[in-house]
Amino acid sequence: MTIQFGRRCSLVIGAAGSGALDLSALHIRFTVTQAAVQTPKSADIRVYNAAPSTIKRIQNEFTRVELSAGYDGAEGMIFAGQIKQIRVGRESGTDTYLDILATDSDPAYNYSFLSESLAAGATQDDVRRQIVGSMAKFGVQGGEAPELSSYALPRGKVLYGSARDHMRTLAKTNGVDWSISDGKVDLIRQGATLPGTAILLNSGTGLIGMPQQTIDGVTVKCLLNPRIKRGVQIKLDASSVQAYKMSADWVSAQNFKVPSGDADGYYKAYHVQHTGDTRGQTWYTEMICEAVDPTGIGVISQTYVSMVASNGD
Repeated sequence: MTIQFGRRCSLVIGAAGSGALDLSALHIRFTVTQAAVQTPKSADIRVYNAAPSTIKRIQNEFTRVELSAGYDGAEGMIFAGQIKQIRVGRESGTDTYLDILATDSDPAYNYSFLSESLAAGATQDDVRRQIVGSMAKFGVQGGEAPELSSYALPRGKVLYGSARDHMRTLAKTNGVDWSISDGKVDLIRQGATLPGTAILLNSGTGLIGMPQQTIDGVTVKCLLNPRIKRGVQIKLDASSVQAYKMSADWVSAQNFKVPSGDADGYYKAYHVQHTGDTRGQTWYTEMICEAVDPTGIGVISQTYVSMVASNGD
């Protein structure tokens, strides 16, 4: 059983160890979002009642923010990236706020550009290395990557244009999802998970409420856990997943699909959101997950589907 006691939060403006500002002692609220889509991880952070001199320094001197959160003995980095916007305002007559909007490796995503040639015989891995290499100048490195197609190009190929566009083509060709996270480009085969032991979630390890089957996947909520990120595998009690409740208004039942569950309780987190308030109740990680080994046909009776289909003939 994981003991989750004593919240911990660290907010550093600037690169740690290089004259950075540590705002950890202030009241902080945050939302960090990461999905399996191609956009970088983002963070929306609000800091209360910072000194005017501190705000001025942040506005004029710093471009990076690092946020860690968790519990005693289980704290971890949940975001590190570039500041995109600073907003200053007032919530009340006594409380001011500093809003920080940041994204992970945004320059690499937006400005990496390719102008390279590959010789005949180049493989999909060669293409990946060229794309990732173009992002290196913005501080992004290669991360997880499965074995890609061994197909060799029969003739030379020119790679010209936005690196993200070429990565999208590579991902579609090889059946993988890609994203930029923690300064790395990760590729995960569709249906697969990141390497490592599945994270067990139950009432003793921070699970809150009951996982719920929805049209988007299985939604799961737990106490804030920095180990959970896009692509990790989690383990649930299969019987605890609450089935989707459909509406009697559905007309085209044969076209209605709800993501299936996993009989063994193994799920892949493809959308992860960490939310916290250092002086409030909020301290959660929420996920939308898909079954690692889908089983069953969802929540609709197969007899009913067949009946509707036959009546439509």
